[in-house]
Parts: sequence; structure tokens; C-alpha cells
Amino acid sequence: DGNRALSMNVSSKEMANRMALQFREGGIEYRYDVLNDGVGVDIQTLYGQNLANKCLVAILTITLVAIIVLLVAYRGLGIIASLSFILFALALPWLFIGVPGIIVNLGSIIGIITSMLISLYATFTLLQNVKDEYSKSEKTAKASIKKGFRDSLVPTINVHVVSGIIALLLVIFTKGILKGFAITCGIGIVVSAISTLVFTRMFN
Repeated sequence: DGNRALSMNVSSKEMANRMALQFREGGIEYRYDVLNDGVGVDIQTLYGQNLANKCLVAILTITLVAIIVLLVAYRGLGIIASLSFILFALALPWLFIGVPGIIVNLGSIIGIITSMLISLYATFTLLQNVKDEYSKSEKTAKASIKKGFRDSLVPTINVHVVSGIIALLLVIFTKGILKGFAITCGIGIVVSAISTLVFTRMFN
């Protein structure tokens, strides 16, 4: 509980720092078996072992709801946008694995979800512009898509650039949970920009 101090013997300063970091940041996959007078005691990290499962459920729920809304609201365009969003959601875990120093804690999970919401905002802005262009003019679908993408370029870049700058500042000036949030959110923003501006347009 919060009134007890935990004393451990570790083999190196590096291991001690890593264990302290895991406890402080709330890494979700770490468990320690500590001997207390010969009796084994399980030590779990700050947020508990169920956080990973809850995170996965939240991400899958957001993805499923987003796909349903895209399909209902935009039909054919929604199918294309859904494919792009699925690629975005699949690319995130691989980047998190490849980037060193990412600690999976509550902040980093919120960062992932925030980047997904930013990606959805950019996608809905783009598709709405295409839909409005097609319904208000007599242009072909191809011409409407080109015009809609062109009109969406500035607001899409703006939201990603502003969000990216905020994430970068948080990475530089914060520690702990906020820094975890900033790192994963920043990576997600980069992936979102590529997904929205490159893959969605290419698929269309």
C-alpha cells in the first residue's frame, strides 16, 4: 500500500533505474516476484495488469465505430476511407515496437487514442468536402474528389502541424505520463498525416 517502502537488491544500477522507471511510469506488462521472509509476493505496476486489455478494447471500439459511421455517411468513399484508417491502426503498433524508449503506460495509451481521433477528424473533413463538392456541382466524381482533396489540404495540414508541435513541446519539456502521451501521440500524428494525405487519396 502507499504507506510502505519497498527495498530490493539488484545486480546493477541500470537494472535499478529500469525497475524504478517501470514502477513510476506504470508500465503495464511488468511483474516482480519478491521474497518476503521466504514467502513470494507479487508486485504489480501502478495501473494493474488489466490496462492492456482495456486499451485494446478501446482502440478496437473506436476503429469499429469509425468504420460504421464512415460507411453509413459516405458509402463508397467511406469504404475507401475505412481501408485507409485500418492501415493507419495497423501501422501504429509496428512503429511503437520499432521506436526505442517508448514506455506503455496510461499516458501513452491516451496518446494513441488521441492520434486516432485526430486522424478521424482529418478524414471526415476530407470526405465531407468531397461530398459537398459532388452534391453542389455538376462535376464528375473524379473531379469532385480532386477538388475536395485540394480544399481539404490546408485544414488537414494545419491540424496535424499544430498537434505535432504541441506533442514535440511536451516531449521536450515534460516527463512521466505526459511524455509518454506526447511520444505516442506524435508518432500517431505523423502516421495519420501520411494515411490521410497519401493513402486515402491514392485509394480514391
